[in-house]
Amino acid sequence: MKKKILISVSAIVIIFVSLTVVNFLSNEKVDQEAINRSLSSKTVNSNQVDEKEQRLKKEFEEDMKQLVASQFDYFDSIINGDFFYQSRNNQSVDNFSDAWLTENVKEELHEHALEIHQLLPEELDENDPNSQKLLQVLIGINLATSAKESQKNIYSIYKTLYELNVQLNDYELNEFDSNGRERFNPEDDWMTVFGEQEDQSVKTEAELKEKLSDDPEVLGENE
Repeated sequence: MKKKILISVSAIVIIFVSLTVVNFLSNEKVDQEAINRSLSSKTVNSNQVDEKEQRLKKEFEEDMKQLVASQFDYFDSIINGDFFYQSRNNQSVDNFSDAWLTENVKEELHEHALEIHQLLPEELDENDPNSQKLLQVLIGINLATSAKESQKNIYSIYKTLYELNVQLNDYELNEFDSNGRERFNPEDDWMTVFGEQEDQSVKTEAELKEKLSDDPEVLGENE
């Protein structure tokens, strides 16, 4: 009798232990599945974020290419237009006259500055030299609207845009324009025009903005 009771108790214990183990393993499986689902969800979300970032980056690069091409065409029309062409070939003391800077041109320059300002992010990537160059163009445009060395600023803008256009759009400069006149070559003609080498120093974003704020006559970025 006692043996039977012991067997019954043992059986109950075994069943209880078995159920506990099964329940534990079941809970473990549920927990692991939950963890796997969570990890899978995080992986999907991470992939979606990466894909979105890549898409936005590609869109930004395409927008920059188009903007650079458009901006270069505009400043090319100024640099190789009648006024600047005559200025380069005029040896008088007025060969760098600011007479070209009419109110209409100032408005055009302001519009081009706004286009760049709208494209550039508020926080520039220090590892993105193209954005840094566009910032230099933006500040150069603003400086060009002042009476101080306005032509020189335009030439500097043109040279930077030329470099970007070559890099981003495989642009090739034609030696002569449609009228057969020799065009300004930003790589070779700077010394000829200004009698000195261009300042090649690379300025930080803070230095460029400080230069802009130091000139009370320039157009503000947020106007």
